[in-house]
Amino acid sequence: MCTVSWTLSADGYDLLCNRDEKRSRARAIPPCVRTESKLQVVSPRDPEGGGTWIASNSRGISVALLNGCNLGEADGPIACEPAKESRGKLPARLIRLGSVDAIWGAVETMHPSGFRPFTLVILAPGEPAQLFAWDGREKRNLTDRAAHGLISSSSLDPRGVRQHRHAAFDSLRRQSSAVNPNLLYSFHESHGKSPSAYSACMHRPDAETVSFSWIRVNAVEVSFFYTPSAPCRWSPGETLRVPRMN
Repeated sequence: MCTVSWTLSADGYDLLCNRDEKRSRARAIPPCVRTESKLQVVSPRDPEGGGTWIASNSRGISVALLNGCNLGEADGPIACEPAKESRGKLPARLIRLGSVDAIWGAVETMHPSGFRPFTLVILAPGEPAQLFAWDGREKRNLTDRAAHGLISSSSLDPRGVRQHRHAAFDSLRRQSSAVNPNLLYSFHESHGKSPSAYSACMHRPDAETVSFSWIRVNAVEVSFFYTPSAPCRWSPGETLRVPRMN
């Protein structure tokens, strides 16, 4: 369960992510910088699954993962094989690759039947956002749906939550002259009329937004801000920076 938004710029992009999880789930390990396949990689880690839901590398490429296929046409449970691997392993593997072409090639040739349904958001400087989904039966290229710069998932009421959050996003967008990173942040910390399972900053009895990530890529560097709390309960976070490679 997550809400991911982004806006592109001439030399990079901003990518924001609320991670929603059960209150009983173990707290994630904060991001660190490590070297993998000659790239510097930044990502938090899920101690239960061993993977991650968001990652960036020194090429300026980022990969974010959301549970569910987020298609809008098939929101009910889909019969699929039992999960053999954590979905969080996917961003951890893909971010080691040095180009969008290599990542997209790996995505198109993968056999995801061992994973439960998911959606991947792939961003890189100078490239349009790319979306890919696995619905439990077939793979889908959803890149044509990436123009709005927002995607959200929920296990409680997938269609209703998505519609509510998109409406809230559109309401904020109508009040601004342009979609910019500050508008995206305002959305990620918003509750609408009150905090609920439907608000972007999500709160319900058994689950809530447990962390917030903000990746900013420009011509010089990749910065990754992370705080282990909901945006509305701001707590000190840390920004990790790596030089951007050409």
